[in-house]
Amino acid sequence: MALKLDMEKAYDRVEWAFLLHNLTAMGFSTTWTRWIRSCVSTVRFSVLMNGVEYGYFQPERGIRQGDPLSPLLFALYTEAFTAKLLSEISTNSLHGLRVHRRAPITSHLMFADDTYLFIRASLPECANLLHIFHEYEAVSGQKVNLHKPSMCVSANVSPEELAALTSFLGVGQMGIGDKYLGLPSQVHQSKTLTFQFVEEALAARIRNWKTKSLSLAGKEVVIKEVGAAWPVYAMSAFRLPSTTCRRCNSLLSKFWWSWQDRENGIRWLSW
Repeated sequence: MALKLDMEKAYDRVEWAFLLHNLTAMGFSTTWTRWIRSCVSTVRFSVLMNGVEYGYFQPERGIRQGDPLSPLLFALYTEAFTAKLLSEISTNSLHGLRVHRRAPITSHLMFADDTYLFIRASLPECANLLHIFHEYEAVSGQKVNLHKPSMCVSANVSPEELAALTSFLGVGQMGIGDKYLGLPSQVHQSKTLTFQFVEEALAARIRNWKTKSLSLAGKEVVIKEVGAAWPVYAMSAFRLPSTTCRRCNSLLSKFWWSWQDRENGIRWLSW
């Protein structure tokens, strides 16, 4: 069973004391820990009302959104959660996922506050997982938003078992539009429909380019540097269907040969 988690206001709920404790437990020096304390605790905010600034106030927890250091600090912050999951895996209280009989166990995937968990589709493991959530929330200040997570199971799980699991956890099933790090969480029977978002995103970019007066040299730059590179991220993990590739090529071809407000220009050479 795969469970996609959503942390409620993840960055705003970072407790500074817990972060510094994690850094010390992981072996960071006192000097480094003091630097991090200065980075997160010297922040001040001002409220802007009707164009006028009203004073400054200092927060007591949380890290800044948009700060390039924040995702790294949050990754260190969640090391306690990772350690707890690995501890439960080692005692067979939780069972992760094996992609092959000889492959290592994968219990979770984390990128900043985007988390995927893999456990056995059983009520005892779900109950143990909820207990881990409550423990982690109590010591770290984080909170798992159980209204947004979604889950998916293998075909070996019966509809009755699936209904019991979703009811116990209070989460819904993953749909065709669910993504993780910008890529589909599941590949459904229609691959063209699954990867339609690649074509739609490219079409949206091309519509934006058409609003600008680009020369042929400018078109060449955006096609090579952005248009042709746009599907590469999805292609690094999936094999895109040929229909999607043809449609993307067609969009780029129309954009290249179009002239001013005419959608279809004369195509002097085959694309």
